[in-house]
This record gives sequence, C-alpha cells and structure tokens, in this order.
Amino acid sequence: MDNQKHIYENYSFDVQYYLFADNALKPYINAGVGEAMLNKDRDTKKLQWNIGTGLHYTLNANWSIQADWKYAYHRNSGARDSLWARALFTDLVKVTSTSNSDELSSL
Repeated sequence: MDNQKHIYENYSFDVQYYLFADNALKPYINAGVGEAMLNKDRDTKKLQWNIGTGLHYTLNANWSIQADWKYAYHRNSGARDSLWARALFTDLVKVTSTSNSDELSSL
C-alpha cells in the first residue's frame, strides 16, 4: 500500500434520504456517483462512488445548517478519501465548505 499525498478533484450526483423529515434535526444518509481526477491529470479521470451520512438542522423558516461525511472510492485507481462538508442555507442561497483528509490513500 502506498501512502502518498495527492491532489484530488471530484464531482458527483448525490441523493439524500432524510430519516425524520418533519423534525428540526434531520439525520440523513446519502449516496452518489461521479468522476474524480488525481494530480490534475485528465488521463486519471475515473468513475467514483461515494456514501455518507449527515445532520440537517432547521434554525427557523429562513435558515438551516448542515454537516456531513462521505467516503469516496475512486474505482479504477483504488484511491479512497474521507470528505467532510458543512453548509449554511437560506431561502435564497446555499454556502458550502468542503474539506478532505490530509492524505489520499491509494493502492
């Protein structure tokens, strides 16, 4: 196993399922599929799968916050990563911040 540091870019289409949709605090699960690229090399663009979980909290009628964790798996290279995100929602705008672990592990 190789524990090198890599630059990792990805996008994905995700689906979220809220477990208690009527509550102010809504835990959820998510899953998605997309594409990832390693080290800014377009030749490494490959299929990526991800799964995760999170919490969405409604502050009032206009504001809510959300935090989630996703596990991403880059199918062809075997790379995997842990992604943390947090978001602030208003009725007009969504502001998101995402971070990943310091190291992206690859096989």
